[in-house]
Amino acid sequence: DGTALATILVFAGKDKMAGKTKMLVPMVELGLFAGAEPLEEDLDCLKKDRRIERWERSGNKVRLYLPSTNEMQLALRVRATARGSFTATPSRAWEYYRPDAMTTLPPARFTVR
Repeated sequence: DGTALATILVFAGKDKMAGKTKMLVPMVELGLFAGAEPLEEDLDCLKKDRRIERWERSGNKVRLYLPSTNEMQLALRVRATARGSFTATPSRAWEYYRPDAMTTLPPARFTVR
């Protein structure tokens, strides 16, 4: 029943002429490991504070729909429900209308004692 804090940093690309660009409907998939679950109260709080538009849980992923933004930092607690060594699914971010501009992070490894 231990928790860990997942921190998500989202940055828009930079336009050389105009400075920062704004991402339209950024999407983030936070990859989880087997035996991990996000705390729904944290997700609901992020939605209530309008930091995210909505969220969905699917298997070992949590998909976050963010408002259009230049940059954003989110924190979300994740509870471990099993002991062992695990590899999370990859996390990724992209614009809803531009899936070709996706950034993917390699899977992270976790040990729960």
